[in-house]
Amino acid sequence: MSSSVWTATVWGQGKAAILAATNRKIQPGEEECHICKDDVPASVTLRPCGHMVCFGCVENLRAKNIFRADKGVKCPFCRQYVTQYEPCNSADPEQVRLLNEANRAAAFAMAGRAPIANGAPNASRTVSAVPVEESWMCNSCRCLNLAHRDECSSCGRANPRPKQATVSTRSKDLLKCSDEEILGYMFERGQPFFARCYSEAGLMFSQGRIYTDADTPKRILNAFKQRGEERLMRLVKVLANSETFLEVATHSNSNYGLQTLVEATLKIREATELAAAQGQTVLCWFRSAHDGRDPHAVLLYAALPNAAELSKHEQGNFVVQKLANHAEPQELVNLCGAIFPQGPSLVLDHKGVFVMRHLLTMLKKVCSDGLHRFDACELADGLCWHFMEAPEKLKFCLHNTVASQVLAAAVALGLPQYGALQLGSQVASSAMRLLSSKNGIACVLSMLEMESIDVMCNELVRDLVCTIAMKLQGSLYGLLMKITSQDDRAPTLVRKLIERLAAEHEDSWLDAICQELVNYGDTISENQEALDVLKDALCFNVQQDETVVDHITQLRQIVPSKDVMRSLEEDVCNRRDSNPDPPEPRYYAPSFITPSMKYMLARGQMPPGPPPPPPRAGESAAGLVEAAGTFGTPITGSGNRRGSQQGGRSAQLRNNINTRFDESYFAEGLFDPAAPVQVAVDTASDTDGWGVSSGDPWANVSTGEDWLSSAGWSA
Repeated sequence: MSSSVWTATVWGQGKAAILAATNRKIQPGEEECHICKDDVPASVTLRPCGHMVCFGCVENLRAKNIFRADKGVKCPFCRQYVTQYEPCNSADPEQVRLLNEANRAAAFAMAGRAPIANGAPNASRTVSAVPVEESWMCNSCRCLNLAHRDECSSCGRANPRPKQATVSTRSKDLLKCSDEEILGYMFERGQPFFARCYSEAGLMFSQGRIYTDADTPKRILNAFKQRGEERLMRLVKVLANSETFLEVATHSNSNYGLQTLVEATLKIREATELAAAQGQTVLCWFRSAHDGRDPHAVLLYAALPNAAELSKHEQGNFVVQKLANHAEPQELVNLCGAIFPQGPSLVLDHKGVFVMRHLLTMLKKVCSDGLHRFDACELADGLCWHFMEAPEKLKFCLHNTVASQVLAAAVALGLPQYGALQLGSQVASSAMRLLSSKNGIACVLSMLEMESIDVMCNELVRDLVCTIAMKLQGSLYGLLMKITSQDDRAPTLVRKLIERLAAEHEDSWLDAICQELVNYGDTISENQEALDVLKDALCFNVQQDETVVDHITQLRQIVPSKDVMRSLEEDVCNRRDSNPDPPEPRYYAPSFITPSMKYMLARGQMPPGPPPPPPRAGESAAGLVEAAGTFGTPITGSGNRRGSQQGGRSAQLRNNINTRFDESYFAEGLFDPAAPVQVAVDTASDTDGWGVSSGDPWANVSTGEDWLSSAGWSA
């Protein structure tokens, strides 16, 4: 593109521009021109480099570029092409108006550089053989239009020099291409013909990727004012068909182009949000043609019919994750609703399991409150039911690292619904037996890291953590010293359990665990890792000083080395002295699952019930006890109508599904093949025994499908 159309005016304005720049004195806090210096105020910032010059220097730079072969003005300091001239330091309104013309010239120059930047073959010969397309200026409104336009984009007046029709069968103008031609461009490596689409929409594009910065939304809005988004929206319209979207997402070349397009639509969404904050409305014509959806939503709903298939594809799964990254709450709910019914099958896939984990993470982040909180809870609860309906796949989740994270996330997000509570209780109650299987420790670690999204559900999560502590009670020393397990993560599990109980203000559990470890103080003092765990347990500020003193007094009688004991006492005292005051308890009362409950159940005694919830303002505590939930949590009025519908569904599933974990969940050597091997101990008489099956029928399998087929199940 020739630059003479835009820079011819400089010959008449150069001296005036310099005079205007030098007449105004620099104000305190303003930057001076990097070229003129001498206290000449800078009124223009060059993008993307950020160097600041005066308006006179801008005009001179553009004037000197008229007869040069390269396309665009380069910064005289860093030699980067200037893509935008941004007014600064209270620039004169007349200068701002002229900068708008300079910005359009810079945008056209960037579009002209794109094919060369993308490494188009024989670029020099192509430029010399094909006539340079000139933009044309409307004689009526003086609006500059691109060469391909048959009429003015502002007033609609016809092009006085219409372009002659060519014999070429492949047009690079997407507005004149058929859907098949656009798909053909999409399947090409790097999508070089799309450079014009992105650059006209205000996005920097090179080598099949877009490059963005903090000013990208502003550039996009400026492009919208010139209808620069038309070609990019034409591309989105072609991909709105679900079958076309699937074909493009699963192709080795076009998948990368589709990911780039998704990233571009995310930036367009940010720009539309910026415009809305400024009281502007953009893309109305596109929304009216697509049921009120913006480009990102159009792509997301095009992926829904084949979302489960895409989630398992080697490359298509990345498209699903990118679509979810900036989805609106309702869009994310719909996306998860299309994928979660296939969740148990997806966790067996090495790509699908990461999609499931990512979707649950986004659900927790995006739908944590408001109208969509119940939708997210119901989706996660439904996923828990799907797991319980497929016991063979549930077994795999219990012994696979990433799949167990999906399981724990579904339980945490699905609470307080019945399916999530039932599945979480079964997994927590089986903690000891999980540790007897190879890599079952991964599932227990995932359960200890659970966090829900409100106080009521976190109280249920706390009870699940206390259930795990009750099942591991009496075995923590063996785990800490790696006597009963050679898994290197066993001491980490003990440390995480102690930290989580301290965070939940379960001081009775901390006291019981410290007492269990103190009883083996002589052996623990000889192992630095185990000794550090004991020190940490004694230093938590939720424990009373008197309790810690009692434990240290007992250790003095047990630890044989006085030097070790002296170092332990000094470390614990110093750390406790520097501890801040303990925070307020997170809940009204501690968990009713106490350290003594295990022994009460062993003696056949009835454990005490959960405490009543705290009274609300204007209500008596007695009136709330009857309305309390399973763990003493009051059933609030929010969501009662929808909750009753879910309750009917849960009751129906409860009659059809046996959720109790039998020995087949643990006694058949189920494990993750990459996990370390554990030592089998002959403790078959103990219901929480550490014994594992001597047969290992899945020792040579590597994927979930192989695991199921070797076990006689179908995926």
